Amino acid sequence: MHGDVAHPEQAVITKDDYESYESRRHLFSTALQGDLVSKTFLFIGFSFNDPNLNYILSRIRVLLGENRREHYCLLRRVQRKDFTTNAEYQYARAKQELQVRDLRRYGIMGLLVDDYSHYTDVLRRILFRYKLARVFISGSAAEYHPWSEQKAQDLLQTMSRALIHAGFGIVSGFGLGVGPYVLNGILEELDNEGTRLLDDRVVLRPFPTARSGATERKRRWTAYRQDMLTHAGIALFVFGNKKNPAGGISPADGMEEEFRLAGENRLIVVPVGCTGSMAATLHKRVLDHFADYYPLPGYRRLFEALGHSGTPIQVTSRVLEFVRKLWADRGLSREK
Repeated sequence: MHGDVAHPEQAVITKDDYESYESRRHLFSTALQGDLVSKTFLFIGFSFNDPNLNYILSRIRVLLGENRREHYCLLRRVQRKDFTTNAEYQYARAKQELQVRDLRRYGIMGLLVDDYSHYTDVLRRILFRYKLARVFISGSAAEYHPWSEQKAQDLLQTMSRALIHAGFGIVSGFGLGVGPYVLNGILEELDNEGTRLLDDRVVLRPFPTARSGATERKRRWTAYRQDMLTHAGIALFVFGNKKNPAGGISPADGMEEEFRLAGENRLIVVPVGCTGSMAATLHKRVLDHFADYYPLPGYRRLFEALGHSGTPIQVTSRVLEFVRKLWADRGLSREK
């Protein structure tokens, strides 16, 4: 709680230090109040004996009433083996129950687990759900066949806008012919919501294009892709072609690498086959081994629909339905 302490003599130790904390650390207290109102906290290893925090929580409770934000706290459940007598155990158990009820008054939900090792399981599940709410969009397009240029760009904008509107975050490598229109859709929705804050909603990582040897460039781009994929739980694949040295059009091998890396990093892969090129190839690959990618029932019909042609709005609706189902099913039961 006192991470703003720069020197040992500034540490909070005595009762006088606590009583003067608000006046000496006013900006810190104000910032903490703001975060408690705007963000969701998970308290771990915290006793709630800090009077300054209790004071801040009390002020928020009085000011916001029932409209305050909900927070969480992990607590190890009192165990009989920790005490010599049953009376001591019963006292500690009753005390913990009272603490959990008291925390609820401040909007803090006490979550009891039997062992400290379960903290790791909880954090792992939280991380998984956090990633599952972020969609990585893989795509590049020197041309948009079988789509017209205008409809393809409308699709990219409509799809990214719909994902943001539905509460998902977006991760993108800003691929040729794809990235600018994904960004346009994101900005349109954020502007419609009245916010221009991108940090919590979008991760954009344009690939470095400075000249370097082919081997070093490939190594750097693979590492770049690996890093981007750590921010997401679902990977969408659209279009996927590039110009070759002869001036023709070739499948995008970078997208195929991203598909492979996504699988290795346990992302759920969703090629939108109707966009053609490498996305169509990957869509067929998943269909040919569907049970390996989607072990739960209820997905095949929805996945097949991603290969059917349609308007930008129709395809966006199919993509959104599929991604929402993944979220509702907690990612094919891959949390563990």
